[in-house]
Amino acid sequence: MLRLLSAISDGLDWSYGVKLILIVAAAVLLCVVAVLLVAEIVGKRKRRVIHSEAQPQVIEKIVEVPVEVPEPEPEPEPVVEQVAEEVAAAQPVEEYKLDEEIQLEENAVLVDDGEDEGHILVGATQFKVRYDKSFTAKLIQSDDILKGRYNELKNELLRYTLKPRMSWSSESFYKGRTTYAKFAIRGKTLSLYLMLEPSEFTDTKYIFEDASSVAKYAKTPMRLKLKSDRSVRWAKELIALLAEKYGFEGIERQQENFAPEYEETMPLVNRKLIKLYYAGEQIVAQPQPQERVEVAEQVEIAAEEVVEPVIEQPQPVVEHKIDEEIELVEEAVLMDDGEDRGVVVLGDNTFEVRYNRSFTAKLIQSDGILKARYSELKNELMRYTLKPRMSWPNESLYKGRTTYAKFAIRGKTLSLYLSLDPSEYVDTKYKFEDSSEVAKYAKTPMRLKLRSDRSVRWAKELIAQLAEKYSLAKIEKQEENFCPEYEETTPLVNRKLIKLYYAGERVYSVPQTQTVTEVVEEQPIEEPPVEEIVPEVVEEIAIAQPEPEEQNVEETCEQPEPEPEEPQPTQTPYRHRKKSKPRGNSCKIISTGKLNASFEDGEEITLEKLIKKHIFPKYITYYKVLFGGEVTKAFTVFANEFSSEAKEVIENAGGTIVKI
Repeated sequence: MLRLLSAISDGLDWSYGVKLILIVAAAVLLCVVAVLLVAEIVGKRKRRVIHSEAQPQVIEKIVEVPVEVPEPEPEPEPVVEQVAEEVAAAQPVEEYKLDEEIQLEENAVLVDDGEDEGHILVGATQFKVRYDKSFTAKLIQSDDILKGRYNELKNELLRYTLKPRMSWSSESFYKGRTTYAKFAIRGKTLSLYLMLEPSEFTDTKYIFEDASSVAKYAKTPMRLKLKSDRSVRWAKELIALLAEKYGFEGIERQQENFAPEYEETMPLVNRKLIKLYYAGEQIVAQPQPQERVEVAEQVEIAAEEVVEPVIEQPQPVVEHKIDEEIELVEEAVLMDDGEDRGVVVLGDNTFEVRYNRSFTAKLIQSDGILKARYSELKNELMRYTLKPRMSWPNESLYKGRTTYAKFAIRGKTLSLYLSLDPSEYVDTKYKFEDSSEVAKYAKTPMRLKLRSDRSVRWAKELIAQLAEKYSLAKIEKQEENFCPEYEETTPLVNRKLIKLYYAGERVYSVPQTQTVTEVVEEQPIEEPPVEEIVPEVVEEIAIAQPEPEEQNVEETCEQPEPEPEEPQPTQTPYRHRKKSKPRGNSCKIISTGKLNASFEDGEEITLEKLIKKHIFPKYITYYKVLFGGEVTKAFTVFANEFSSEAKEVIENAGGTIVKI
């Protein structure tokens, strides 16, 4: 090396400083290479040592704990805790980053927590995950109606010799190198994207959205939401126009069934159709002292095989503040005690709660007449292309960034708030209230209380004036049924649609030792103290008591001179009696198209026949006919209510309507 450098230096006229710098640089480079080689050799040795030390530890763990469970000692709790701690320590908690994709292990258990999230259990570790579902997974887990519409339109597209290609987010239909249609699912809605120019169909009957601003739909910009049978018919018409535009010829093709069978989330994750992403909340579950773990197989065994039964201790009383929100635990029992109050029973503790119902909960638990008026007016507002948005106290109907109407329920009254100036309608026939002083109704100040059919007619007239004022175009739209089914209070609390607040009156009840019969025989008249009877016993007593009025009628019919009755208690011994609530699902809506398909020409249509044909359930007592298809038969319809469009269609076909 030195000779080479000297030869080069002899051939070139370099100064002494340049030569010195080159020699120093060469020496430094040799030192760096030597250091790297030494570090590599030392690192390999350390890794071998760690690997050799880690392997025997696992074997020692397995050898230390015997497979056979010994006979339980008088006090086996410390042994159980020690075994559980060893197993928990043997399973390391793997750290994940937020939104990091997770691979599901063999011993992991996946539990659904909703539409797009769940949690994973791995040994003693639990953490939340977010789902990223492929189009195939969404289709598999969708309802039968969506699958039927997808199946029908896919067969229609294949008739024009288009080929399907499945991707993660959608299904494309192409010919050559050009994609002419796409299927996608958002939430619970199936959408069809077609390679048609939306501007060419602006003033037509078709309802669609322009998706050209989204990059992946730029070549198929016309989006059709397939929410009804009519939208499927329109989609077929537009597919025919698409084929005519691009010169596709339809062929005769046997219909195939493309509707997949439903599958749970776990198999779809294993098939790589659903991806899991860490959601950022990780909980390490503490080992339970009443459970035993067999380390060799890592299978949980029931605690009573190892530990003697433990006597349950009374649950401690949880202190709550007035108007503090309460979470309903699994062991608690909720009983209604009026319209807006209830009683929570948790073990031996009983306390009152106040309800804070959302608009959705109020609507679900309202009567059938209120639901029918709400459904009729919501359909009317959506004909003017207004979109609904649900909040806790009300439902808003908006377009762009402007809210034009709101629904709210106070008590048992449905109210509609419109974006109209109340001062312009002072001397008119309309009855309303000015709510402009309330901040949340300042932009929709005209309040209409919908308590009668006349108020609904007036509301429709004012909606038409609202549309004229703000230039909202009216479109043809099939009426939908927005009447939700009735539900009890507890499911609504679990769905976070009703909030519970502590009402400040807590009663401590003593466990009951007497049967219901003994309580009734010993104290039929006097009202005992509240502490002596639990709510469950009181509810059975209240049900067992006969009604005084019916008893009097029977006695006067059988005996001319009835003997005086013994006095009956006027109220139940416990003041938190569970009251029976009238069910609100006795209302149904049926379309004219359904009537036309279900009945023959000249036939009389009654509620009894609708129930007999299994169109309505047996408990239905009130129904309304709405427009939803053409009528080609002359029949007589007996119903509680008719929309104006339904009445016109039935009478134009030669039929008759009878309001009952």
